[in-house]
Amino acid sequence: MRSVRLEVALLFTSGILAAGCKPAWPKCSADKECNEDGHHGVCVDGSCQECAKDGDCPKNFVCRGNKCLPKPECTTDSDCTAPKICRGEKCLLECTGDAECGMGQNCMANRCVTKAAPPQCTVDADCASGQKCSGGACIVAGQCQLEPVHFAYNEALLDETAKAILARDHDCLKTRPGKVHLRLEGNCDSRGTEEYNLHLGQRRADAVLKYLLNLGVPHQEMKTISFGKDKPICNEESESCWAQNRRTDLLEK
Repeated sequence: MRSVRLEVALLFTSGILAAGCKPAWPKCSADKECNEDGHHGVCVDGSCQECAKDGDCPKNFVCRGNKCLPKPECTTDSDCTAPKICRGEKCLLECTGDAECGMGQNCMANRCVTKAAPPQCTVDADCASGQKCSGGACIVAGQCQLEPVHFAYNEALLDETAKAILARDHDCLKTRPGKVHLRLEGNCDSRGTEEYNLHLGQRRADAVLKYLLNLGVPHQEMKTISFGKDKPICNEESESCWAQNRRTDLLEK
C-alpha cells in the first residue's frame, strides 16, 4: 500500500515538474506558447516574434525583421506610375531640374536622360576637304549614308520597308574601316504629351537596336536615346510632316 502511495506521489510530482517546464515568454517551442496570457505571435527559432512571413501580418502590412510594418509603396520601378520611379520603397520623381541629374544628363519629363551631343556639322563647309555633312556628322563624300527608319502613328513596330532600310544600313556599316559606334535616336511627331513621346521614342530606338543585333551589329557598338517630340525635322502641322518626324535616326559617333 505504501509503495502505491509513493508511485502516485511521484507521478503527481512529475506532472507538476512537467507543467513547470514550459518555457517563459518570449521563449517558445511552438506557436501556441506565443498566444497565451494576452500575447500574440509566432515561434521563430525558439523565440516569440510578431511575424515570420507576410501572411502573419494584417492586410496592407508586410513582415520585415519579424515585425509587421506598413506595406511599402513600391519595390521596383514597375510598381510606380511613370514618370515616377521607386526609391527607398516610395514612388518619387527622378528629377525636377537638370541639377538633380548626373554629369552629361538633362531632366526631361522628370527623368534623367543623356544630353544630346552637339552635331559635328550642320553644313558641308563645316567638314574637312573631301567630306560632306550628313545627319550632323562629317562623312567621306561618295560614302554610303545611313538611312533613318520611319514608323506608323503611335507605333514602334518595324514594317517591311523599315527592315529593308536597316539591311541596307547594315551593309553600309560593313564598308566602314574599323569599329563604328552608333547612336540610335528615337523621335516622335508633335502629338501627345512629352512624357508619352519620350517613352514611345525609346521604344522606337530599342526596336532598331534589336533588329541590328539580329543582323550582327555588336551591342557594345550601339547606344539608344529618345528625344520624344523635341527634335523634329519638320514643323508643319500636317500628316506628311508628322510622318517625317516619326523616326529613328542612325548616327555614327
